[in-house]
Amino acid sequence: MSVRTIVDAVYRSSAMLAGLFLVLIAALVIAQIVARLFGVIVPSAENFSSYCMVASSFLALAYTLRINGHVRVSLLTSRFSGRFRILAEIPALAISSGLCGYFLVYAIDLAWQSYVLDDYDTGLIPTPLWIPQMAIVIGLALLFVALLDDLLQVLRGELASYQQAKDAGAGGVFGEDQAPDGDKTADTL
Repeated sequence: MSVRTIVDAVYRSSAMLAGLFLVLIAALVIAQIVARLFGVIVPSAENFSSYCMVASSFLALAYTLRINGHVRVSLLTSRFSGRFRILAEIPALAISSGLCGYFLVYAIDLAWQSYVLDDYDTGLIPTPLWIPQMAIVIGLALLFVALLDDLLQVLRGELASYQQAKDAGAGGVFGEDQAPDGDKTADTL
C-alpha cells in the first residue's frame, strides 16, 4: 500500500466523518422538534449542534481541496498555461500552506490552553472545550498536509490535486465550472 493511497484514504475518511457530523446536526434538530411536542428539552442541543457544525466544516477542508471543491479565485494563475501556470501555482500554494500552518499553530494553542485551564462550556451539559476544538486542529492539520502535498507535486512538475480533479471532469462544486445559474465561476475568469 503506497503513501498516496493511505493519505487519500485519510482525506476521504475525514470527509465521511464530516458528513456524519451533518447527519448528527439533523438528528439533534429532529430530536429538539419532537421533544418540544412533548414539552421537554434536549439538553445542550444547540451547543452540540454548534460543535457538529464546526467539526463538519473543518474535517471536510482537505478533501474538498483535493476534489477542486473550494471556491478559488485564480485571477493570476488562470492567465498562464503550461509551465508558467505551474510556476504561478508555487507561490500560491506556499502562501496558502504558510497561512494554514499559522492558523494550525494557534488552533493547537487554543485547544491546549482549554485543556490546561480545564475550560468547559456553560451549557446544561458541561463539555470540555478542548474536545470540539480538536476537530479544528485535525481539520487544519489535514488541510496543511494537503496543501504541502500539492506544493510538493507542483514542485515536481506535476499538476496539483485540484487541477487533476478539474482536468478529470470533477469541475468543482457545480461541475463543468458552471454555477447553477449558468454563470462562469471565479476559477474560469
